[in-house]
Amino acid sequence: MSENSFSPASGPITPEADDILETKNVVFIPDICVTVSHYEWIRHRQGENWPREEMQKRLKAAMRAAIIEALK
Repeated sequence: MSENSFSPASGPITPEADDILETKNVVFIPDICVTVSHYEWIRHRQGENWPREEMQKRLKAAMRAAIIEALK
């Protein structure tokens, strides 16, 4: 990771903090562990058992969308 990027450990960014980071050209990299934990929570709440490929497909789509949004 470069000095102008970061990935917070399970911590949200306030709109104010986001504005400050943007003025400093800091890129937010989404935390992959938080995303997977969210999918695990959904899966358990729905009583489903997703195969590994399904989890990877969802994770890849979420990470791609987050990176594209962050780089706009």
